Amino acid sequence: MTVRKAILNFYSRPGAMTSAGKYAALLERLPNDVAALVRIVQGLTLHEFVASSLYGVALSEHRKSESHIREVERMLDRLLSIDGRSLDVARPPEGRLVAFADTSWCSFWPCCVPSIFLPVAAAVSAPTLIPAFLRIT
Repeated sequence: MTVRKAILNFYSRPGAMTSAGKYAALLERLPNDVAALVRIVQGLTLHEFVASSLYGVALSEHRKSESHIREVERMLDRLLSIDGRSLDVARPPEGRLVAFADTSWCSFWPCCVPSIFLPVAAAVSAPTLIPAFLRIT
């Protein structure tokens, strides 16, 4: 196996943090189109620091703690416990997973998404073996 092939193989599979685990089949149903994934993630997440000011959602401390979940499988556990509908269905703000922006990622601007996007994008691309260039192990 060439080095290039080995690298592409590595990045086309989820790591421990980006694996959807028992929810892998749900992610396989999502589109591979980045723009579509951005819209989907924006409909599933709520930015912790603007929940009240932009959406009128008062977050309890328990809900705020969602922004510290890092593993994709645990994110999906929590999201689906709040609202069990298909992942391609946008939730009302109070039914979304609470997230926060890392560096320039931000869920309320159309050009970016919260920290959940990269691990979810890596997990979504894995079943089709599209290297996502993000693999958190």
